[in-house]
Amino acid sequence: MKHWWLVVVSLVVLLSACGSNDGMQHGSGMPVGNMPVLTVGTLEIYAPRAMAGAKGQTTGGFLTLKNTGAAAERLLGAWCDAATMTQVHETVMDGDVMRMREVESIEVPAGGMVELKHGGYHIMLMDLKQDLKAGESTLCTLKFESAGEVTVSFVVMSR
Repeated sequence: MKHWWLVVVSLVVLLSACGSNDGMQHGSGMPVGNMPVLTVGTLEIYAPRAMAGAKGQTTGGFLTLKNTGAAAERLLGAWCDAATMTQVHETVMDGDVMRMREVESIEVPAGGMVELKHGGYHIMLMDLKQDLKAGESTLCTLKFESAGEVTVSFVVMSR
């Protein structure tokens, strides 16, 4: 009988370890255990990060924006210290080809959120001024319609 319980406990531990770990809190769209790194009025900014890249290359910046207010907010642009040029982009399908294009703004709906991620909206850091290495950080200023300019530290992640 003792061996039966050992098998059951082992299976529970094994199944727990094999469960979905997509980094997101199920049903919420927010990273697990993540608190906003910055709150400005009704705007919350979560998990700002940039991908590593070498001097002269282009890389991406990602984050989640949550609007707890009753009116929509818009991300109008971005400037990052590590890049010669920074643009807000979206990835779209053009026939069978994925293309990136600059957008004028990204709307964060009232009571909603927008995730800037691979394959969707993102921030392009172009012509890097220096190497961006995993574990470092770089400052980026985000320009919002209502919240104004907000400077955020983006953690550099490995590719």
